Order: sequence, then structure tokens, then C-alpha cells
Amino acid sequence: MIYSGIDIVEVSRIGRLIQKESFLSKIFTNNEIAYIASKKYKPTTAAGIFCAKEAVSKCLGTGIAGFGWKDIEISVNSVGKPSVYLYGRALEINNQKKIKQMDVSISHIEEYAVAMAVAEADPLDLILPQYRQVIPKRKKETHKGSYGRVGVIGGKKGMSGSVYFTALAALKSGAGLVYTVCPQAIYNILSLKFNEVILEVMGSQEDFFVEDDLDDILTASRKYDVICLGPGVGTKDETKALIKKILLLTDKKIVLDADGLNCISDEPEILRKRKGLTVITPHVGEMSRLTGIESSIINGNREEITRSFSESYQVITVLKGSKTVVADGDSIYINNTGNPGMATAGAGDVLTGIIGSFIGQGMDMKDASRIGVYIHGIAGDIAAQKYGEYGMIASNLLEFLPHAVKLCEIKE
Repeated sequence: MIYSGIDIVEVSRIGRLIQKESFLSKIFTNNEIAYIASKKYKPTTAAGIFCAKEAVSKCLGTGIAGFGWKDIEISVNSVGKPSVYLYGRALEINNQKKIKQMDVSISHIEEYAVAMAVAEADPLDLILPQYRQVIPKRKKETHKGSYGRVGVIGGKKGMSGSVYFTALAALKSGAGLVYTVCPQAIYNILSLKFNEVILEVMGSQEDFFVEDDLDDILTASRKYDVICLGPGVGTKDETKALIKKILLLTDKKIVLDADGLNCISDEPEILRKRKGLTVITPHVGEMSRLTGIESSIINGNREEITRSFSESYQVITVLKGSKTVVADGDSIYINNTGNPGMATAGAGDVLTGIIGSFIGQGMDMKDASRIGVYIHGIAGDIAAQKYGEYGMIASNLLEFLPHAVKLCEIKE
């Protein structure tokens, strides 16, 4: 991850200001003042250091308002090369961004001083040692069929984004082939958005799936290794009936998410009746609807409720949120990657695609869930470094997902 900042300042303006002791003591450290004095208070020298400080503050992403002027010190060696030293709040921000090195360059153009700062952060610092080599290295003699066929079933009129995020996440985390089964209402939209995803439009009702679509969907799903079921599918009564029958009539591995969970919230025992293995990925609200337990109680007992539900319904449960919990009834994993910026529309759909992708590639379903939430969080942490927690969106998770996966690949 590379950060940069640039600044330009009028030399004559700084030349006037350095004549005031109050300006010197406010802006420059004792070492910087000593250096400026050794150069006989040349305006170009002071202006160069001044705009270098500004460039560094921009490189850190806050501007100088984020900390004090003296938290940044510019030191110039005997051959004129400047170096950066950080203190206080500036150093804290530097460490939060995992910046390993920062360089600054100063120059002068006619009446102006110009400075540029460039910093490099190592995203590998986001990865815990036990997860640095967990994604198998690809063998040379393979093809797209070697890495799984993922089917994404969902969407309705006005909800094309959900299946879009799930399908792209599956591809960007390594799936060989990704199919999206969608209603007619969003087919044209997805046709324009997708290049690599295979679209299979079906539906006797144009705007959303209904029970009459069952045979076509089951026929299409025969070729899938895993199904991501539910993103954006809606909760019409006809859709609920369809989702329940898909769960009961196919033995395919399924990642059940979003409206797929809401469709069975009145009949969660369907999960017990399934012939195939299931991962569910609820947020607290969806978990509350599935269990009948108030959200506040779930939040206070996340591990125990997740483990108990998994044991009772024979599923792997991924309870999303801060410190996502993954449980299979026997063991529990608590995730420690990710940040509040990931509380944004579409982020959960991305996670569904990642988990489905890893299952399709042959991972054990619990390992796929555990590693999936971990890598999902890494992509979010990298996105937060670039865009901040307020500005990041689900598309940024897709942007950095390949990098997050790469960081966890087995190197040899």
C-alpha cells in the first residue's frame, strides 16, 4: 500500500513569517530551528521544511489539523537529503496505517518551495502468522473446472446488487466458474455488469422467483459444486416456498444468506431435514428471527448462542458482526480482522461469495467459513487504509479481495 502527499508554498510568505519568534516556535522543532539558523534563516530553507511537514501530514491522510506541527520533524543531512521523524499523534497514525518507511523530497521552483512525501505500508502486517499460508498454491496442470463451480441463486427487481457482489466475490477469491441464476427483471442489468459470470435467467414471474421455478433451478444446480442461496431474493410468500423446497430437495452444499435466511425464519427446522451440508451467515437481526431470541440477548451471548444453534440444527453458523463467530457445534472461532467501515450495504454478500468460493474449491466447509471471514476482514482493513471507515463501500472489498487472498497463499 502506497500513500503520498504533496505541498507547495510561496517562499516570500515564509520569509516574512520566520522573522517572528512566535511563528518559529509554533511550527518548527528545536532541531529544525537550529538547522534554519545554520543556514542564516534563508527563506528557501524554512519554506522547504514547512511544505515538507505539510506533505507528510497529507501522506498520513489527516492534514496538519490531525496533530501538532512539532509532531513532524524534518532533518537534513550533510549532503542535503531530508528525512522524516514522527512523534505524538503523528506517530500513532503512522503506526495505525502500518507504515514502514516514509521518504520526503524538497525542491524549489522560482518563488515556490515544493515537497512530496511517499510512504509504504506492508499489508502483510494485517495477517496473523497462522493465516499467512492457508490458501493452497495452484498446480500447473489445472483448468477452470479444477476450482469449483459456484451457483449464486437470488436477486429480484430492484435487488441486482446482492447477487452481483456474491458472484464477483466468488470469482475474485478463486472460483473457476460462477453461475448466477436470476429473475428476468434483473437479467439485462446483470448482463451489462458481468463479463466473467455466466448468467442463467429463469422465472415464470418476471420480478421475483416463485415456486413454479423450482424444477428449472434444480436442473441448473446439478452442475454446481456449491450453491450461494438467498442474496436479494426477497421474502414474498411464493419465494419463501421456493427457498424451502430447494433446501429440502437438493443435497448440494449450500451457503444460506440474507433473505434466504428470512425465508425460513418461520420454519428453521428445515435446516435439520437437509440431506446436504449447510453454512448459514446471519447478522444479529437475522439470527434473532431464526431463534426468537432478542438481538440484545444474542449480542450478550454470541458464542454460546451460535454454538448451540449450530449443534441443534447441524449447520455451520457464521454470526456476523464485530468479532464474527464461526461455530459448528463442537468448536468456535472468533475472528479478529475487519473494522466498523464494513457495516455497509453489500458487505455480507461479498462474504457469502468468498465462503462459497472456498467450498467450491474443495475446502472443508468449516475451514472455508473460518478462512473466509478472516480474508473478508483483511480486505476490509486494506480498504479502510485507503478510503477510511466512513467512505469505504462493498465495491472496495471486491477491489482488495484478490490482494487479501494473495497475502494468505502458500508460497512454496
